[in-house]
Amino acid sequence: MHLSREKLSFIVDCTSSPIAGLMPLSTWIAYELTLIRAASASIGYTHETEYILFIASIGKRFYAWFMLFFVFWNCALCVDWGPMYVAEKRARAASDGSGVVNTGDKSIQDWEEDQPIRMKKNIPARWLNAFIPFVCFIGTFLPFLFYAGVQKVTMPVATCEPGCYGDNEITWESPTKDILANANNFAALRWAAGVTLIVQIVLYAVQYDKTRGSRMKGCLLSPAETIEAQLNGSKLYLEGIVALLLAFTYATALRDLGIATFFADALGETLTPTTLPTVTFILCSLFALSTGTSWGTMGVFFPIAFVLAQTVTKEPINSDAFTSELETTLAAVLGGSIWGDHCSPVSDTTILSAMSSQVPLWDHAKTQLPYAFFAGVVSILLGYLPAGAGAPGPLMIISGFFLIPVFHVGLSKIPNFGGPIEVYCPEVGECIGEGPRGAMNSIKRSFKKSSNSQEAAP
Repeated sequence: MHLSREKLSFIVDCTSSPIAGLMPLSTWIAYELTLIRAASASIGYTHETEYILFIASIGKRFYAWFMLFFVFWNCALCVDWGPMYVAEKRARAASDGSGVVNTGDKSIQDWEEDQPIRMKKNIPARWLNAFIPFVCFIGTFLPFLFYAGVQKVTMPVATCEPGCYGDNEITWESPTKDILANANNFAALRWAAGVTLIVQIVLYAVQYDKTRGSRMKGCLLSPAETIEAQLNGSKLYLEGIVALLLAFTYATALRDLGIATFFADALGETLTPTTLPTVTFILCSLFALSTGTSWGTMGVFFPIAFVLAQTVTKEPINSDAFTSELETTLAAVLGGSIWGDHCSPVSDTTILSAMSSQVPLWDHAKTQLPYAFFAGVVSILLGYLPAGAGAPGPLMIISGFFLIPVFHVGLSKIPNFGGPIEVYCPEVGECIGEGPRGAMNSIKRSFKKSSNSQEAAP
């Protein structure tokens, strides 16, 4: 495909956190509900439950929506600008595909030899080796998540452990939101990961090189190699876990110091309900940029944002008008957390995206930063500022979907800064066009190939 590894890592990174932030069922929900519940209690807000606030804020999480739109249009239009344009031109320039990654002074062969993951010879690469574990993990995680939600609370609220939800005990007949709010998502993740690891051990051990005498020596991965790969992979998370623990510690210290009250006193008189979401978005992004953790940022700024919303509002706290303001501010906290996370070179998602795409971390960070900054600025201008003034969130999202490609193409028109990218067709071994025209030619070829296959079928 002659696609640069920088573009691959950008797509991986910018379709992970935004999707997790928009999904009503994800590992984020229990953590966010806990923060929203505590922040609501701190200002005496009882008009809506934390789950209703969470769901209502999805339509105002502009950065997550706009970043996904940008990824779509970037791939569909085949135009780039900034450092990503340079990386994409480099990837298309080398006919042997050696330009897909910046290898420095090394050849592509030497660079691949230095990578921790290398293909074994005489064993074909199969997409099912990635698809089956993925389906297994998702297919087991959701049942385990519901099971964990029911198992965590099996007694009346009056006697249950701290953190239980609702006025009655949680059973299989309880509402989905109640079960998920009480679910131990970390336990569900561990159970699902354990089942998936067993499936991987078996799946990789039964694929072997028939030219070798011992099947176990020639298998795709022996059980020992699979477990070793799992342990090596877990090391990649160590830095992120340490950063997350430090961020939680920092958040607790700030809460005990009364940082929310300080911000309310310092900014309360200068902010208005219109500017609060934008200021919150920027503050969260700066904090996430410096710490590299979106979860830690949410832990710090949820209580601050709720107190600021209470301070600047002109509406009664337990009213529909204040609820709308609170939803926008809540969405700004999540959006700013993800934005700063995307811009930060020390973010766990940035590091993991670069490693999984086998691209140098700095190359990934410098190519993604301009695109993330672009999506953040658009989120402010087309999202948080209008929404703070009372504009409906869905209207802003629709506007962003159609205006983002206009801005993107406009930036690509700047000489020596951006431009259309050639579309490489591996079937013919050459480029079939550039920019939107190349993308259309690729789509036509795909439809033509599909049509010919159906006609040739008996």
